[in-house]
Amino acid sequence: MPRLSPGPGLKQEIPETLQIKEEPEEESIKQEEEEQKVKQEEEEERVKKEEESRKHHCSVCKKTFTVEGSLSVHMRTHTREKPFSCSSCKKTFSRSFYLSLHMRAHTVEKRFSCSICKKEFTHPFSLKNHKRTHTGEKPYSCSICKKTFTQKSNLVVHQRTHTSEKPYSCSVLDILMFIEVIAVI
Repeated sequence: MPRLSPGPGLKQEIPETLQIKEEPEEESIKQEEEEQKVKQEEEEERVKKEEESRKHHCSVCKKTFTVEGSLSVHMRTHTREKPFSCSSCKKTFSRSFYLSLHMRAHTVEKRFSCSICKKEFTHPFSLKNHKRTHTGEKPYSCSICKKTFTQKSNLVVHQRTHTSEKPYSCSVLDILMFIEVIAVI
């Protein structure tokens, strides 16, 4: 059947269901892109502010801190300074928190006892580590040479032998080596 077209000056009405509405979809895409752009700008601003707030830099490893006191405490990892001393056994610590934990060994009842040798401990994790001396358990293994260790901290120290990493430095030795190099030149 032939279609009749409307005459001049007459509008052909297309039912709403047949009309293609692209504008709202395009608008939502543009709005989404704009929101992403705003979020990205906000994130960049946040990162910039965070970097600006970290004003205290470690001269040895370049780590940054927002509080000067945190830098002072951090520097003890490089200098190995331990200004906090136990009055009972003279053991020293780099942080007052570590000293207060240690003091429990002298003041708190040792509630954790080894069933094999009867040695007593103030912390359950200390007993757990101690028991490995009896069982021979070494749960920490080097991924490079397969050497095993009873404590994770010993594994971390060992792994530096493979990487030549030296996280601690002695400024006195550095100066002496520098003087030695100059003397050779």
